[in-house]
Amino acid sequence: KPYCEAIVKDLHDQGIRAKYDDRTMYNPGWKYNHWEQKGVPLRVEVGPRDIESKQARLVTRFNGDKEDASVDGLGSFVKAKLETIQ
Repeated sequence: KPYCEAIVKDLHDQGIRAKYDDRTMYNPGWKYNHWEQKGVPLRVEVGPRDIESKQARLVTRFNGDKEDASVDGLGSFVKAKLETIQ
């Protein structure tokens, strides 16, 4: 949880709206679909292996591209990626 909260803080510091979806009553697939239907352009996924390797997976909604990125400087990386998308 602190790992994800640090990522969200980094995104907020860059002026990016972000939500940490920590609801346990839904499985990941349901959550992915929920946010895609809301029109979220970029999803940040974090799993146990990502925490071990200090990275996060970024998934672009419009084409489904998946990309692993280091959490160091993730906010600026996501900001640049969003500028290319939008």
